Amino acid sequence: MNMDKDPVNNIPELFDMFFNESRDGLILLDAPTGIIKLVNPEFQNQIGLPLEKIIGKPIWNLRPPQDRSLGKALYQQRFNSNVKLSTHEVIYQRGDKTKIVVELLSKLLEYDGKKHLIIITRDVTASKQIGRISRITQFAVDNAGDVIIWLDSLGNIVYANKSTTKLLGYSKEALLSMAIWDLDMNITPSIWEKYSAASGETFSDMKETLFKAKNNLLIPISIAVNRLVYEGVTYNCIFARDLSESKRTEEALLRTQFAFDHAADAIFWLDDQGQFIYSNNATTELLGYSKRELYHMRIDYIDINFPRSSWESEFQQLKKDNYGYIETLYRTKKCNFIPVSVMGNYLNYAGKDFNCCFVRDLSEIKQVDKAYRMAQFAIDTSGDAIFWLDRNGKILYSNRATTELLGYSSTQLSNMTINELDPTVVLEEWPSRFDALKSLGSDVVESVLKTKDGTILPVSIMGNYLNYDGKEYNFVFVRDISERLKIEEALRQQQALLEKTVLERTSELTNTNSLLQVEITERKNAEKKLEKLLKEEALLRQEIENQMAQRIEFSRALVHELKTPLTPILGASAILAKNFTEEPWHSVALNIENGAQNLNKRVDELLDVARGEIGILSIKPNWFDPLKLLNELSNYVAPEASLNKQVFVTELPDKLPLVWADKERLQQIVLNFLDNAFKYTPRNGQVTLRAYTCSNNLVIEVQDTGPGILEEEKARIFKAYARFKKQCRRESGLGLGLALAAMIVELHKGKIWCDSIGN
Repeated sequence: MNMDKDPVNNIPELFDMFFNESRDGLILLDAPTGIIKLVNPEFQNQIGLPLEKIIGKPIWNLRPPQDRSLGKALYQQRFNSNVKLSTHEVIYQRGDKTKIVVELLSKLLEYDGKKHLIIITRDVTASKQIGRISRITQFAVDNAGDVIIWLDSLGNIVYANKSTTKLLGYSKEALLSMAIWDLDMNITPSIWEKYSAASGETFSDMKETLFKAKNNLLIPISIAVNRLVYEGVTYNCIFARDLSESKRTEEALLRTQFAFDHAADAIFWLDDQGQFIYSNNATTELLGYSKRELYHMRIDYIDINFPRSSWESEFQQLKKDNYGYIETLYRTKKCNFIPVSVMGNYLNYAGKDFNCCFVRDLSEIKQVDKAYRMAQFAIDTSGDAIFWLDRNGKILYSNRATTELLGYSSTQLSNMTINELDPTVVLEEWPSRFDALKSLGSDVVESVLKTKDGTILPVSIMGNYLNYDGKEYNFVFVRDISERLKIEEALRQQQALLEKTVLERTSELTNTNSLLQVEITERKNAEKKLEKLLKEEALLRQEIENQMAQRIEFSRALVHELKTPLTPILGASAILAKNFTEEPWHSVALNIENGAQNLNKRVDELLDVARGEIGILSIKPNWFDPLKLLNELSNYVAPEASLNKQVFVTELPDKLPLVWADKERLQQIVLNFLDNAFKYTPRNGQVTLRAYTCSNNLVIEVQDTGPGILEEEKARIFKAYARFKKQCRRESGLGLGLALAAMIVELHKGKIWCDSIGN
């Protein structure tokens, strides 16, 4: 190309400035061929293509591929008609494959013997969309079944739709010459003036009144008045409905464009290709895209469960059914995923098919539903029996533990009343007992329940008064206390035996004292010895009685007062820990749960020691692999060592023989040893777990680098309630762990001991 004769190189400086800085797009063509010679930055921004894909290409290549042949023919037709100035609209395809509507102003020029075409371009896509939505809205208002009237601030009618003229018998021209008090029998000019002044710039109101038709017929009307400010002018928009025929129908106002835009739910329209053509404010807030961005998107980009390939079949099904409901996941601009419910509605307007979608964010509902399911699961799988009673004593709900305890199915229990389970309850007296519980809030009692096979079970019952949704309930926790009563009975028998022994020894001493009194003169030395024995016996008897009384009272109090309320605490704390995820409430919930579990463990230890002391502690031996158990325990406690900045070492062989023992009790012993080791080993200290066989016996050792145990304290390390002075951490617990370990080892006919070096 000869650049000296190219018109681009001869553009005056002023025109060059206009060309490059114009807010409209500018294109310079070789008129006969339609080849693009030059474009300004604004047009390049409009079309979204690099210069190398624009310059030197025919103008019709900017159209979508399927329109290029038609575009070429139209261009040649216009050029051959020799029109100097023309205006028309075309659809161009941007670099991102989206389509835009462009308004073109073309001017044919001759320069240096050649014909050139200068085109001014303007992107009118958004205005076309807005105009289309406005026409749809106006069509809906004009043809609404309800009466719609717009008033100015003086009460004059400035608009009335077709339903208004049909209902009242006036022509539209006649209505536009009237004021509201010409129609509404309850409004006068003075009332309107006060009403207008008192209501402020914007308000809404609903009422029932009477409208006077052209034939003087009074029509009962339900009206909704909405005051709006549009382009600085105040209007009163009245939606009215004839109540004479629609008293039994549900009141529904026409949804105008304003109502759609400000609806709480996301609302958008899709065309038959799944392309967004309208979206309200809630849609942009939900998804994070602007309305302009959505106009260039398809629904399959938002809905991750809706591939583009399935749109045609899904839309045809919607067209057949008229509406459809789904729950799915929407992807936001920030790539977050939101659970939503979508109600699609098939509409045909101006001969075109649309899908009008109403979308609701289900995030909060899903979270509430998850919390409810977790709470229900905790109750259903609780180890304690739980059931609900109404004010009349009818059983409304029972969990799995209740059916296992009593032998009835859930269906059978739902047809029963409390007196059929608790023989101590008189059904006629139940309402008064219910009122007593209501005044207390909660109460714990001991009673009995009768199972399906007639067995009478002693139980502890915790009743809790609840008022839910206006109805009253008794939420009941039940625990079988048969074993506890057996332990208490065994303790009473043991106490009786001790008292009998003391009485027998006291009787013997009394008899001996009588004999000594007879020989007092001859046996003074024996008398002194007898007095000493009597004093020692009295002290021994008193000590035994005090210890037994203390232990019996301590065990009974812990079992009765702590074990029973632990169940609701454990259940409630677990639910709180799972549902409170924000600090500090999550930490507080975890502390409650850990404290409750620790207390439950201490009570269990106390019960086991009590069983051991009265001889009813038992084991359930079986064959199992001790190496597997020790490896599992090592993995379990390793995090604690890491947390405490301690070194945890295992010295375990590749294989150990099977042992005949109680696996759970052996695990209890090893965990107790390891817990003590971690507790009294300082930071950077070492705890070692080893195992080996010796003379056909399994030997398990736990070694630590703690402060050690004094030689004089070794003799009572395995005694219950033994406490020692330590040189590191503060002690916790009741001092029962090692005593219980010794009892369990003795039941296995084994041996337990302690070695200590240093302190």
